Amino acid sequence: MCVNETFEEIMPIDGIELFEPDERYAVDNVLPKAVARPNSVPSLRRLIELAYEKHWGLIPFGAGTAIHIGNLPSAFDIAIDMRQLQTLLEFEPADLVVTVEAGMRLYALRRMLESHRLFLPVDPPDEDEATVGGVVATNAFGSLLYGYGTVSDWLIGIQVIQPNGKLTNFGGKVVKNVAGYNMVKLYAGSYGTLGVITSATFRLLPMPEHHSVIALTLQSDEHAETVLKEIAQSKLCPTTVMMVEATKCDELIMSRIQQLMIELDAFCEAPILFIGFDDFAEAVSYQVELLKRVASPHVLSVSVFEGEHAERLRSTLRSFQSGQNAKLHIRVNVNPSRAHRLRQEIIATANHCNIEHLLMTSHILDGVIFMSAFDCDDSCAYSFSMGILCAVESHRGNMIIERVPTHIKPSLPIWGRNIKSHSIMRRIKESLDERMLLSQGRFVSGM
Repeated sequence: MCVNETFEEIMPIDGIELFEPDERYAVDNVLPKAVARPNSVPSLRRLIELAYEKHWGLIPFGAGTAIHIGNLPSAFDIAIDMRQLQTLLEFEPADLVVTVEAGMRLYALRRMLESHRLFLPVDPPDEDEATVGGVVATNAFGSLLYGYGTVSDWLIGIQVIQPNGKLTNFGGKVVKNVAGYNMVKLYAGSYGTLGVITSATFRLLPMPEHHSVIALTLQSDEHAETVLKEIAQSKLCPTTVMMVEATKCDELIMSRIQQLMIELDAFCEAPILFIGFDDFAEAVSYQVELLKRVASPHVLSVSVFEGEHAERLRSTLRSFQSGQNAKLHIRVNVNPSRAHRLRQEIIATANHCNIEHLLMTSHILDGVIFMSAFDCDDSCAYSFSMGILCAVESHRGNMIIERVPTHIKPSLPIWGRNIKSHSIMRRIKESLDERMLLSQGRFVSGM
């Protein structure tokens, strides 16, 4: 199928803009034959029905902030740009529920909610650009993970166009609406492989009055473990618990945080722990003082960031989590009780593989660790990835290689090794997308 033929097939559909592809729509250096931008759900349905008939490979695009995650596509005919679908569909502030189309930017949704003193407690990296559909498709999270979870914890309804063009609604518009299988959760984290998300309904919270983030420069790795146990067992209710550490730090890594952390002797051999609170001002103040008492025997320094300074610090932490500019960026998930030990094994593996500059950003009490290597060659990237996979498997966790040079992707287990759950995922994929049209080859086990 050539480009002209593709255009000729799609042009009769009203409400579809067609474009020649450019690098913005490349997936691992693979360009689609055409870019289609629907301006309505009915137009998108007709496009997907045609794609189903013609066996075209489709990849939905929001802002493309997470399009680097996944295997190389095995079929990529049409990129579907969802950004014209950005309507606020339903919003009753008193009900603490909102429904928006998938192409709306999360930033725009957040600003609209702020005018009503409400918020959706999800703050993924690139939240200024990311779209609602992309955030749902990747089950995104950011610095608020410990207190609020991922986007799936706030998603109560979803509208999806199935690969055959059928429009389906799951969930509803009230918080307690699920009877039987919770299909809403199935699409959160499906990375565009099961259907094209057209709208989402979220439950909301009143906006907190005050924000604080405390940076604790810890005396040693052992002291870090002690402080984390104290936090987990105390009456503290943090919304952010993140740890940042770097091995053999250099100017590249230091420059990314020094504007906010200039008063700290940051990135010494011990990690830095960031604890955030969001609540009424009095409650935040009480918890900050309690944390200081809990942590004081184990820290070298304590810095408190309030209000906008706290939010800027969280923005920096989110950028670390995203692995921007890293040659290799890996995410691992383990039982939180095993996370501290795994951190130590990651550092040992980095030393063994000659990874000189490693940045680790951990949601340590949630068992999620991100690691970024900036200057490793292909051989080191491969050996480090496989070493991390072995370490993670020994802790019964899983791994996703989120960023790596395209030319070595085929040699790496991007989604970890095949496990029993992968066969279940394949059966779900085959049931919902029998022709394997959506994001073909990009997901777990080459689905």
